[in-house]
Amino acid sequence: MKTWITFILACSLYGCSESSPTSSQAAAKQITVTKPGWVFQNCPSDYETKFSLSLDASIHYTGANLTLADINSATFAPVGMTWIWNLLAISSELNDSAKSIGYGWQNFYTYQFSDNGSVMPIGPYKFSVVLKDGDKAADTLAVPAPGNTSTLGYQYLYTEDYTGQVTSAFTPMLHRPAISSASRSGDTITVAFSIKDTLAYGGWLWFYDDTGAYIGMSGHFRNSTTKAMSGIINGASGMVVDGALNTVKVVAANCTMNANFSFAQIAKVRAVVTDGHQYANTAQDYDCRSISPRVNIN
Repeated sequence: MKTWITFILACSLYGCSESSPTSSQAAAKQITVTKPGWVFQNCPSDYETKFSLSLDASIHYTGANLTLADINSATFAPVGMTWIWNLLAISSELNDSAKSIGYGWQNFYTYQFSDNGSVMPIGPYKFSVVLKDGDKAADTLAVPAPGNTSTLGYQYLYTEDYTGQVTSAFTPMLHRPAISSASRSGDTITVAFSIKDTLAYGGWLWFYDDTGAYIGMSGHFRNSTTKAMSGIINGASGMVVDGALNTVKVVAANCTMNANFSFAQIAKVRAVVTDGHQYANTAQDYDCRSISPRVNIN
């Protein structure tokens, strides 16, 4: 998502040639991988997962149109580890319209470093794409520590749920926010939440109906391009990160609802907080997000 790399899948089983392909020699497909994407996520126990720390990853590309039949494998893995993750576990994770391999939210995690899935490696990750004809493209991306553009020498990221030994190789994940109240009055929903973490920089609200189904989200607390705060949080005065309350007020016009759902159907809410200060002077956005437990709107 944040660091740009480029590599090319080229040449067919017949080798490279400047001549035009014949009927018996089809041109090999070529793509340029423009960037790998990644976001770490810190989720609460009511998120219905067996882990609290996960990594979403994807590969974005330009060039030839791809189908599943063109790809032998698309994987990524922390360098030096003994396992790899499959970016194409299901067919929908290839989206050629969006030019993305690993499309959507996938939540890769591991129990190798903690029995509750609360630790992940940071640092170099290797991304690899192999086409059916054997062409291979690979590169390594240095995944940084939260709120930074480098690892700062750390090797592991951990959440509040980690109960093991914290050594000098460990750095904490962006802490989870907590909602203290959520209410509706007329056409306005007001949510008060706190977070005690100076890494907190932006965020939004997620909305659910009375069954617990996700149905939409608020606008972002901070504009990712201009970095200006939105008026929906603390009247645009900034985010409070010392454990005191932030107040978010939204109306239908501030929110994006899923198809066939309305602002009136919102019954539950989560607060989502991101890092991003490390990109305050660029058009880039964030590397980490943390999610509050879900609460009912009164």
